Amino acid sequence: MLIFVLFDGIKNSVFDGQVLRPMEKKLQKNKYKKALIISFEKEAISQEVICEKVKNKNIKLIILKRFPYLGKLSLIAPIYNLKKVLKDYKKYDLVARGPIASYICAKAVNFSKYNSFVMQARGLLGCEYKYASKNSRLIKKLISYIRYWQLQSLERNIYNKANKLQNTKIEAVSVALKEYLVTQFGVNTQKISIAQDDIPQKFEKNIITK
Repeated sequence: MLIFVLFDGIKNSVFDGQVLRPMEKKLQKNKYKKALIISFEKEAISQEVICEKVKNKNIKLIILKRFPYLGKLSLIAPIYNLKKVLKDYKKYDLVARGPIASYICAKAVNFSKYNSFVMQARGLLGCEYKYASKNSRLIKKLISYIRYWQLQSLERNIYNKANKLQNTKIEAVSVALKEYLVTQFGVNTQKISIAQDDIPQKFEKNIITK
């Protein structure tokens, strides 16, 4: 069984193409018979939206409460809630999208029950947040720097932890990101591969300009 955990929600623009479609393809190829998506959401998701998003009867979607990330202590409740869900499953392949979902999974998982654990590195949250706040006023910029430090600390912690966890690997979105994780976060190169299944297809220039 495949269990996929995400923290950025099913309404995120990448969910359909980079989470759901690759999962459906794996089921079609009979790599898995069943799949489970566990999504942390900041607001309630109606059953109508769930049914509209996930139409494959072999994919189950569970919604858990998402709290604002204010440091590792703010993840205690999500870790506890995920642990309660995972205890109902015996053997599975676990995939987490991004550093926050990866951190929650690493704290919640029973390491004797999963076959493999893949942390999907799809960017650098800390750097992205810092860049988005670069033109802010002084007070906001100081606050954003604290936020950047929090996020980068979490990223460093969880991706470096992959070195020690059994049957665990990181899936980087690009060679550049892979090199960054190795040189800046000290990740073992043997623990990182380049993503294949959920990378958007390149479009021809004539299609982009239409």
